Amino acid sequence: MPAMQRLYDALAGTGFELLAISVDSGDAEVRAFRDRLSLRFPILRDPEKQAASAYQTFRYPESWLIGPDGTIVARYVGPREWDGPVYVERIRRLISAK
Repeated sequence: MPAMQRLYDALAGTGFELLAISVDSGDAEVRAFRDRLSLRFPILRDPEKQAASAYQTFRYPESWLIGPDGTIVARYVGPREWDGPVYVERIRRLISAK
């Protein structure tokens, strides 16, 4: 999650958006997690796991890279160093292809 925050900060103002979805049942847990890690990107709540069901997500963390046209570009299972050059460059290419 800290790498996601760094990615969010690095690409601010470029047309990039990052949304996290929490399947935790309580608001307090999500707020405490967000505050502990100083996360500033939106964290949506889905305790009923509707998004997980729609995207067939059963392992966490799982990330989806969605292009500007709304198509799914990639699915990543497990943690990643999202602020690494490979991911940043891939996202920049998607943004510039708009």
